[in-house]
Amino acid sequence: MVDATSGGTDPAAFKMAQVTQNVPGIGIGGLSAAQTTDFQVKVQMPAGMTCSGSSGGASNVCVVKMMNDAIAGPFGGSAAFVQSAGAKKRAIEYNLSKRRFARAIAAGSE
Repeated sequence: MVDATSGGTDPAAFKMAQVTQNVPGIGIGGLSAAQTTDFQVKVQMPAGMTCSGSSGGASNVCVVKMMNDAIAGPFGGSAAFVQSAGAKKRAIEYNLSKRRFARAIAAGSE
């Protein structure tokens, strides 16, 4: 889940996001035979999302919230991040193309 607007303070601001790389496990109740290790997790932000929240004095921040389905859990955590300039540009272009498409449909129905 990703929050692009509230800096992680508003539970309603979190939107579902696709995990593209997760922590390895055996897939049964969130069990893992891993030792204490750093694992990379990758999450794809929803299309058109731009980071506009603030946290810890930083602006244009998104917060990602991760959790598992462990029987004794859930366990997880959160991390704050900012978008690269290229990613923000692509998100804005995506939003603009959706608006142009909607306007074209509205103009065609008149």
